[in-house]
Amino acid sequence: MEIEQLINHLGMLDNFVQNKCTGNTQALAEKLGLSESAVCELLQIIGTFGYPLKFNHEIDSYEYVKPIKLRLLEFEEILVKNSNQYLN
Repeated sequence: MEIEQLINHLGMLDNFVQNKCTGNTQALAEKLGLSESAVCELLQIIGTFGYPLKFNHEIDSYEYVKPIKLRLLEFEEILVKNSNQYLN
């Protein structure tokens, strides 16, 4: 996945999380146009950046462990510096 695609998917993921409408991993994969394994990777990446998510069964959506405002520019800078680690 290219950096621009990854940033785009992270932004979409954040939007779904903020609006509490991610659904489960399978539903989120469909919304993002990704495989379930790619979604799991996104969830892992976002957690490594200090924005861990948990699944809330009551609302059937992922949510941030702590309320945050995602800064995609920050992600992009880190991803560019560490592209070998986060990009296939």
